[in-house]
Amino acid sequence: MARTRSTKKLSQRIDREYFKRLYPIGRWRRILSLAVTGIGVAWVFGSLAVNSGAVFNAGPLSKGHHILEGNCATCHTGTSLWGRKAEERACVTCHDGPAHQEQQVFTPPCLSCHIEHKGSAVEITDASCTECHGGLQTKSGKLNVAAKVTGFDSNHPEFKARADAGTIKFGHQVHMKADLRGVDGPVQLKCLTCHAPDRTGQMSTANFERNCESCHRLEFHRKIDKLLPHDKPEVVLALARQALAEYIGAHPGDVNLVEPALDPRIMVQRSGPAGNAAEWIRRGMEDTETLMWRKTCVECHTPSAAREIAKAQIASRWFEGARFSHLPHQLVICAECHSTAAQSKATADVMLPGIQTCQQCHRTANPSASANCTECHVYHDWSKAKPIDAMRKIDELLNR
Repeated sequence: MARTRSTKKLSQRIDREYFKRLYPIGRWRRILSLAVTGIGVAWVFGSLAVNSGAVFNAGPLSKGHHILEGNCATCHTGTSLWGRKAEERACVTCHDGPAHQEQQVFTPPCLSCHIEHKGSAVEITDASCTECHGGLQTKSGKLNVAAKVTGFDSNHPEFKARADAGTIKFGHQVHMKADLRGVDGPVQLKCLTCHAPDRTGQMSTANFERNCESCHRLEFHRKIDKLLPHDKPEVVLALARQALAEYIGAHPGDVNLVEPALDPRIMVQRSGPAGNAAEWIRRGMEDTETLMWRKTCVECHTPSAAREIAKAQIASRWFEGARFSHLPHQLVICAECHSTAAQSKATADVMLPGIQTCQQCHRTANPSASANCTECHVYHDWSKAKPIDAMRKIDELLNR
């Protein structure tokens, strides 16, 4: 059957002007777009009119900078194409951050590491550290540390502790054994008996008066209850002579008695009485020196030929290039990290854990504890910090 309508006639049925008319969806889309844009522009200009920077705020400040929440101009002192930017000089007004090392080839700006408006704490990422330590260079070309460190559990070098310069003769093995003989009977010493972390997390070193004297009593005469002090030999001997003189002055009849030796193993047993106070004191001083140089002092010290005692020089910090706090680690048994303590016989034994012990918890994959560089290392050399002369009124800080 022949076609009755041509293509031209069929095309006349289509409205070729349809795209010029607005339909409900398109009309409301335009209305809402214009309304939202208008509200945004009004908000920006309204904030400028009332001198409020809330519209430009990138987020909350860190805890230490909360006081400046309403005073953006304190830090944003520099001009830029749009608004004001934070500048280095604003940071050093209140903070003195000395350089890390004299040999560093460049000093990064504060804002490259300390990124604000990220919440209550300014988190420094490892990228700030590996920017240099991923391929370390120095002005002199010489390196005292590893040339490439990019992660604690990837290519961090083994720990390097300082050498032990202590002069004390001490063995943990003897003091940690069971049923140790004490003044009042058997005792069982624990790590915390002599060591406890202070407020900074540093472990305290043993102290004679606090930790040792209860067992190692510095007695020097049977009839004198007073103990000798733990001091320089000349001080100890002077106080011993004074105590002997005071005693015999109060008990003159004792010059006619034969005193048994305090320690017969090393002291001379007298065959007759002293007869007078001067001889009684001389004998007492002779016995005291015998105790000091053959038993009491030499238990822990090695006197010189001139009978001088070297300083103990017990180190309280062993890692010079890193910081460590025992406070967060008190849940862990001491022997987990100091596993050789119970077998240590010499003070020179440095019983610090290796890096593998720390990596059990401090690791990047499935971390039980943070493995960031800043856990153990700081950038600024705070020993070279200078006082800050940043005097501002409260009204200035609060922008009132």
